[in-house]
Amino acid sequence: MRTEFLSGRTIMSWLRLLMLGVMLISPPSHATENAGFDQGIEQLKDRNFNTKSAGVDQIAASGHPIAARLLTHLLAGELFFRKSDQRLVIADKDGRSYPIKDALTAEDLGEVNKRELNKIGLNNRLRGQIRSAIAALQLSSPDAGIRLTGVQQLLEKPDPDALSAVR
Repeated sequence: MRTEFLSGRTIMSWLRLLMLGVMLISPPSHATENAGFDQGIEQLKDRNFNTKSAGVDQIAASGHPIAARLLTHLLAGELFFRKSDQRLVIADKDGRSYPIKDALTAEDLGEVNKRELNKIGLNNRLRGQIRSAIAALQLSSPDAGIRLTGVQQLLEKPDPDALSAVR
């Protein structure tokens, strides 16, 4: 019983330290942000899960404004590459077709068959990593509402991986 109290207390201590750290971190330069983000997207195309893992890290570390949204779509299984041009798209199955939109610009790209898309596959380790990355991005957001959502998610479902990712 006492161990549960200490672990909850420890989590709260880490969250306080985390919030202090978030306030002290300065945002990356725009050029660095785009280079890391673009490299991360390219790594998601690879079949190797270790390479995809590095891509998730690159995207999260980039600080790009759409990084959290992109990782959320990836976690939901909605992120694909269009085979014809390797364009990153968000797709949602609608019967036999998939309405798609550009993942970076949200431009509507019409409908395609599943055969025209390559889904970005995930394993359980990557799913945990993506959840941690999303939590870290939420906690470092300039929007107080988004930061609060990130803290609430960590408090509701404390994940050791998420806590270590945001240290």
